[in-house]
Amino acid sequence: MSVHVQQRGYYLIILTLVIALIFNYLPLSEQASRLRPDVLLIVLIYWAMALPNRVGMLTGLFAGLLMDGATSNLMGQHAFVYVISLWVISIYHKRLRVISRWNQTLSVILLLLFGKLVDAFVLGVTHAVIPDLKFWASPFITVFIWPWLFPFLRNFRQSFRIS
Repeated sequence: MSVHVQQRGYYLIILTLVIALIFNYLPLSEQASRLRPDVLLIVLIYWAMALPNRVGMLTGLFAGLLMDGATSNLMGQHAFVYVISLWVISIYHKRLRVISRWNQTLSVILLLLFGKLVDAFVLGVTHAVIPDLKFWASPFITVFIWPWLFPFLRNFRQSFRIS
């Protein structure tokens, strides 16, 4: 594979991550923002499953720090969740690629719930706030995107021959 094709692949992966980041930055009302899906995390999960040699923990760290800076959260909070999630994906990516979409969805929701658990811990430590049920709704809303996002990104990857 030529260097030009490899670079184009990197640019297209970065493009999808930037679009996901924009979705995460869209301004919403206070009530709606608590239900906001973490599109960036599931796009990172897809790329880490599909191309673990290109998207890994360092990509997750950088994307998480961008999210932390934009959302004014504790610096490193999203980065920690993204790195741990991509670490789990790096271990199990071969298994996750061959299981059914519904089993993949269950795996993704576990990673998303882990992220919310970290968020709840940080909120409890820094603000002494106990999250309500709306706080826990975001992973379930996010996981509804997965069955449509996965084939979309797979077709995107295959049509542009990203490998």
